Amino acid sequence: MVLSQGQRILHRYVVGDLLGEGAMGQVFKGTHEQLDMPVAIKVLAIANNTELSGRFVREARLMAKVRHPNVVSILDFGQLPDGSPCIVMEFLEGEPMDEILGRRGALPWREAVAILTGVLAGLDALHQQKILHRDLKPSNIVIVSDRTMTPKLIDFGIARQSEGEDARFTK
Repeated sequence: MVLSQGQRILHRYVVGDLLGEGAMGQVFKGTHEQLDMPVAIKVLAIANNTELSGRFVREARLMAKVRHPNVVSILDFGQLPDGSPCIVMEFLEGEPMDEILGRRGALPWREAVAILTGVLAGLDALHQQKILHRDLKPSNIVIVSDRTMTPKLIDFGIARQSEGEDARFTK
């Protein structure tokens, strides 16, 4: 489903600007109406694809298992009127690590160690829940523009459980 700016979804979110597109979907900035809180809304780009819809739902379920300062938080999940699933996440005000590295080049070692320490803490939180990210790369690490410059892991599109029922779903 293509969302349009100003559209209201899930009875509480207003869609804003398109932030980006990936293989599975689009991500929009949005606002929680009642809380006046910015959110990110990820929508499956290909409607009526059972396999992709299943992966998208698994992504939401995996993300919901982890609450950690170095992992993006899922806030809500639902279906749009056409049946397309959507994930509502915390909105990250920051910059992807690949853009930072492209602009600045190699980082001073103390800064790199601080970022890597946060990334490893996020990965540890995932691994505690038996989740494998499987797509760790600079573009999937956002450095939040606050006084702490916190790294956050994003994009769980190909993540999977390392054991249990969901471990068999990826190729």
